[in-house]
Amino acid sequence: DNSQNQYTTIEERHIVTPNIVNLLKISYSRPTKSSSELDKATAPDGSHPLQYFPQASNLEDGFVNLVSAGLTSLGPATGTGHFTFAQNRYAIGDDVLWTKGAHSIRIGFAGDRLLNNSWNPISEDVVWTFTSFQNFLAGNAITASGVIPALGNTAHRDYFQYHFAPYVQDDWRVSSKLNVNMGMRYEGASNVSERHDLLYTVIDYYHDTNFTQVPHVFQNNPALKNFDPRIGLAYDPFANHKTAIRAGFGLFHDPISVQSYQTGFGGAYPWRQSTVANAVYPNAPSGFPALAQTVPWYYPTSTTPYMIQYNLNIQHEILPNTVMSLGYVGSKGTHLITGIESNPPTPTIDANGVYHFGTPTGVGTGVTPNPRLNPGMQYMPTPRTISDSRYNSLQASVNRRLSRSVQAQGSYTYSKCM
Repeated sequence: DNSQNQYTTIEERHIVTPNIVNLLKISYSRPTKSSSELDKATAPDGSHPLQYFPQASNLEDGFVNLVSAGLTSLGPATGTGHFTFAQNRYAIGDDVLWTKGAHSIRIGFAGDRLLNNSWNPISEDVVWTFTSFQNFLAGNAITASGVIPALGNTAHRDYFQYHFAPYVQDDWRVSSKLNVNMGMRYEGASNVSERHDLLYTVIDYYHDTNFTQVPHVFQNNPALKNFDPRIGLAYDPFANHKTAIRAGFGLFHDPISVQSYQTGFGGAYPWRQSTVANAVYPNAPSGFPALAQTVPWYYPTSTTPYMIQYNLNIQHEILPNTVMSLGYVGSKGTHLITGIESNPPTPTIDANGVYHFGTPTGVGTGVTPNPRLNPGMQYMPTPRTISDSRYNSLQASVNRRLSRSVQAQGSYTYSKCM
């Protein structure tokens, strides 16, 4: 792999009045990562055994997936051995710091113009999947996937988007015992487009049999309601600086990035992947059977993943130079991205109530899947924002200062994560 990163930043700090400071920042960055094509595997007779499309030249070698057979696979990893990713980010931000009485107020915004250039020819040659050693020796692959060489094929995609994030925060010294900080941030973004109008996807997984051209990555922009409130406090109940109670709460959206949808759109028309079930090795796909994708994109995605974090802890000086802390830390993730099959085989239920999604072929461990929900498509494992997570923990620590430069600390955490 090769990488090259370019960064430029200009910053201007201006004291407007003794109580107001303005900080302006403008930057440009271009991180780039690429991987070169591996040399083709060559047999003693000079042939190339991992080249399955004789009508095309300069293709990457195909891939023989033998993981399920307990063997080492052959070829570049899953047909993705070469790629280029480059991100052009133009950013501007401005922050105003204003001190007024017991308040320290910070107001500002950050804005980005993003252009993600990508070239990722997934399954440029054929990817074969075998489920057993016996099937491999017999040439019976459960699937064979590849992009059939054709005029107009291209794996280039240039994704374009704006990010904008205004915010306000106030650190308020309410009294000698109590400090409160509270704020609000908006994590907004435009709906992603493609500079050459090369966005094709499946819109209706129940009825569609082909890709449809769409103007944006999302059917409806999921980033329009990304408001992130937060609040925290620190309280000295006895005003003796020996006991402190702290608490905090915050909501943090994580806008969906190009890594989530690039594979889905990069593997769709005009870089259409064809998949044949129960294929005979080494006969490459020669037509366009039922539509299938390795990792398709779910176009109706309309929510942004977010995390809620909260904590409460008490700190007390139990002896001179010895501080003990006891606290609770928790979080809850909502609308997290997870994969789910959008076109599963239709199950049959036997007399014992057991669901069956396929029928054994009688050859090794092969299985013929039942007809799918939409027979016009094959497997479609789409990423969707449907998962949640929870984390709860009890955290305790003791810190003892032994001298000006030496201290000892012990800590314990009991947690549960789901």
